[in-house]
Amino acid sequence: MSMTLIKVICWRFVSILITIVIMWLFTGDVKEASGLTLALHTVLTAANYAFEIVWEKLYEERRSR
Repeated sequence: MSMTLIKVICWRFVSILITIVIMWLFTGDVKEASGLTLALHTVLTAANYAFEIVWEKLYEERRSR
């Protein structure tokens, strides 16, 4: 497993906990907060991983010049 993927998963775990607490306080419903949090973070995890890959490729291209 790449270090990038491990980094993304670790951060996502922390951000999921923060989001679920905030959503629960906002909605007052743990079930609704959980569903919204999981949907949001599924999309954000994929986007974050894609961003990291693109960032690394751009960095490598620039460094090799």
